[in-house]
Amino acid sequence: MDTSVFTDPSAPAATLHRLTNGRYQVLISDTGASQSSLNGLALTRYRDDPVQDDLGTFIYLRDLETGDFRSLGYQPTRAPAERYRTECTDERFLMEREDAGIAVRLELTLDPLLDLERRRVRIENRSGRPRRIELTSYLEPVLFPADADAAHPAFAKLFVQTERDPATGALLARRRPRAAHESWPWLLHALVGAEALQWETDRMAFLGRGRTLAAPLALTGSVPLTGTLGNVLDPILSLRTVLELAPGAEAELIFVTGAAGDRAAALALLAEARAEGRGPRADADADDGAGLRGQGAENRALTTEPEGLKHFNGYGGFSGDGREYVVDLPWDGDGLRRPPQPWINVIANPRAGLLVSESGAGYTWARNSQANRLTPWSNDPASDPHGEALYLRDEACGDAWSPLPGPLPAPVAYRVHHGLGYTRFLCEHAGLVQETTVFVPREDPVRIWRLSLTNRGTERRTLSVFAYQRLVMGNQPQSESPIVTAHDPDLGLLRATNPAAGDFAGAIVFASAQVFGAEVEDRAFTGDRLAFIGRHRDPGAP
Repeated sequence: MDTSVFTDPSAPAATLHRLTNGRYQVLISDTGASQSSLNGLALTRYRDDPVQDDLGTFIYLRDLETGDFRSLGYQPTRAPAERYRTECTDERFLMEREDAGIAVRLELTLDPLLDLERRRVRIENRSGRPRRIELTSYLEPVLFPADADAAHPAFAKLFVQTERDPATGALLARRRPRAAHESWPWLLHALVGAEALQWETDRMAFLGRGRTLAAPLALTGSVPLTGTLGNVLDPILSLRTVLELAPGAEAELIFVTGAAGDRAAALALLAEARAEGRGPRADADADDGAGLRGQGAENRALTTEPEGLKHFNGYGGFSGDGREYVVDLPWDGDGLRRPPQPWINVIANPRAGLLVSESGAGYTWARNSQANRLTPWSNDPASDPHGEALYLRDEACGDAWSPLPGPLPAPVAYRVHHGLGYTRFLCEHAGLVQETTVFVPREDPVRIWRLSLTNRGTERRTLSVFAYQRLVMGNQPQSESPIVTAHDPDLGLLRATNPAAGDFAGAIVFASAQVFGAEVEDRAFTGDRLAFIGRHRDPGAP
């Protein structure tokens, strides 16, 4: 019997373990990232990325007294634990962690006969006071071939519908067939051993605009899960319960996920799981209050019209001459107040182009916007992740931020100007006026970021400027990329080629930086994404 033990989530690499009963399979990392599949069909979404390693079926824990939260696994919150341990055999995956007097143990097993996984959670209060611990699950249903889902994620999500079974409290997801010959399984997600008090199937409502699974609005906000069901644009399955634990007390519950050919068969799986589960039947009425709405509040419109803007709608308006659309992003305590969806500018010439949103996220292409993406495009309106980024760091104090509204915004207001052929970002932070313009020349296949810095203070400033681009040079990022990078010291640029790029093989992608009006003390570079981002991190905290 093979056994693998992992104790340090910040170690250079996490092992990916495989559990299967011959049909149903779960791949799970020592960090907690995972994917479930049935006969090769992806049931849940996963990112094959050993650097970020941050997508899968997760369970969050929140102390309702303090508001502190973390994921049971190291991902996606990346919260360090006082004690963290994983162990995997052929029959089960075990994960344990302890924080602030709360010890949690997860045991993941597959049913040998049914297309079903059980995530058994045991939680113990080792502190000397009563504790109220909230548990919230999260997964993204796919019910589609993984490659097809990765190629067109926003389109693939449109055909997934969600519902809730009032008698059991279970959530279900199904994919509507687009042709008579199509048939897709139903996905079941349920709670055994505790009452599912709230639920969510809308990813935008769970995350909040511009947020990630590291700090979703559902865990940082104070309102309940919305209870949304049906035709959601970006579906998830999430259940929430609360455990009250006296000092020294323990509790156990099971999150069940499985797949079957139809609705009745999916609910029959749950009946089988309940027969082996402990504790009361997980039941909730449709009117138990979980359907309260009031979150996506984070994106509330401004009530006063900024001076000089026409046709202002609460988020943006046209400039006085009508040549620009201006979006205001005020700082709202713990983040930027964003519009409800990304506001995107498409900038291109006949040979190359880019997309850029109001957060500064987007991607660059050459010759073909789908088949030859130079940098990645996620098409994710909720998180709007960055495959390209700019950063500034004050070398006197070590503070770092982005001159754009993402991925690491400064705690100040930003203003975005979308114009014909360019987008301009403005902010002022740390005594520096910052103006960043992105554009494509009329003819040349080049994307240019122009960063202008003005020191408003009286002291000399020493700043580091970082430009980051994750390379794709194809359709989708690959975990083991064939891209080859090199440095040309004579021309002062980095270049990359992808010999496996098909019709685009042999093309050279290059990056260079020119500085005017400031003294350059040093230059540095890397072609290694892991060296820049760091293991299990992301562009928001490289």
